[in-house]
Amino acid sequence: VVMEACGTSTYWGNLCRKYGHVPVIVPAQIVHAHNTGNKDDANDARCIWQIGFMPEVKHVRLRSTDNQDMMSIMLLLDSIIETKTQLGNRIKSFLSERGVLCNKGAEAAMSTLKKFCEDAIAEEKDKNSQRSAVLSVVSSSFCGLMKAIISSEQTITDFIISWAASNEKCRLLMTIPFIGPITAAAIVIYMEDPSYFRNGRAFAAYCRMVPYHIGTGGKVEILGIHNKGNRWIKRLLYEISQGMYHRVMMMLKKGKDAA
Repeated sequence: VVMEACGTSTYWGNLCRKYGHVPVIVPAQIVHAHNTGNKDDANDARCIWQIGFMPEVKHVRLRSTDNQDMMSIMLLLDSIIETKTQLGNRIKSFLSERGVLCNKGAEAAMSTLKKFCEDAIAEEKDKNSQRSAVLSVVSSSFCGLMKAIISSEQTITDFIISWAASNEKCRLLMTIPFIGPITAAAIVIYMEDPSYFRNGRAFAAYCRMVPYHIGTGGKVEILGIHNKGNRWIKRLLYEISQGMYHRVMMMLKKGKDAA
């Protein structure tokens, strides 16, 4: 059963496999590139049928339900961290517009916001203005949202850490320098089955951690790392590589100093 990769292709692929069929999921961009007419169901079905017979097309790997659930947990954690950063920047912007600066971190932003609002409310108490009510709502809303986000982040982080501690592959990965439980869990979840890859370079290419190239007439130009791929796994791998790089540079510097 050949189908185009989409939001429900994993569900339908697992359902086909449950009934004894062999699901084949083809990338959506390849289907779109082969469509020579208008986009409709008939043209899409024809393109999917044609691409299903092309041996050079790499199919999308069908993930299991358990792996899909863990992938959702990791993506949820990434979304929560992004939301916390956005809310922290919004609090800092609110304070900076009033000439107040705060240190880095969500806790520092909340404490600075509370102190500013309490001081401003105390000053406006005898003036019977509406500013006290506005600042009270702003303080309680900002701090309430930030506390809820921090609590959700901590709950998910604790779950991932406990899951990584019970997973043999994660424990092996955590023996590598600069790889903690979150990074190890992300690699294991994203990779799922190591036998799918020939070597480490194949997994790096799967993560889009390799430079892309353009060229014509025999002249090929190697460019930087493409922005395609899963951003959170790329960010984690980049942080690992940066840590290893700085560690090697420090060792080389110590060696030169000793010489």
